[in-house]
Amino acid sequence: MKTTNRRLLLLAIGFLFWGFYIMQEEMSNYGIYSVISYRVHEVASLIPVVFIVFTIAWFLYLLYKIVKKKNSSADIKFVCIIFILIFLQGSYIHWMQQYISTAVVTEIKHVDKEHGLLTIYNESLETEVLLESPMLVNNIVETGGQEYLITYAWRKNIPNEGKIQMIDKVE
Repeated sequence: MKTTNRRLLLLAIGFLFWGFYIMQEEMSNYGIYSVISYRVHEVASLIPVVFIVFTIAWFLYLLYKIVKKKNSSADIKFVCIIFILIFLQGSYIHWMQQYISTAVVTEIKHVDKEHGLLTIYNESLETEVLLESPMLVNNIVETGGQEYLITYAWRKNIPNEGKIQMIDKVE
């Protein structure tokens, strides 16, 4: 198999694994483990670490080949592609580390069905929080006295906005 074909195959495999990882992460945000089990979700959490280590090793190997003058212009171009992939993977991991998951027992202050938003009050942060939520949730929740256990993710620098992960009525 030609070097170019092997490289393209490895890139395709990497993109497939990353795509699977992102898909199952989004499904796990809503507790959807009927399609992909929780065990698979836990194992899949290794994908970013494994692939960024592999990509860095590949980058260093290609750099070594270039320095040893066993290079071609294709190697130099491919090193640039690998460098971009390292940057993208690192950026994604950094972006994901900016999210915090919080659980609160609170009432829903307002439901905006048109925009898919819930407004709650988080006592520990002492602020109202605007949460993105699925249409199904927006159609079944009640305002005015009913308490819910709500788990949501929010960015470290934006504590008053988030995305709902789980909601359960407190009886």
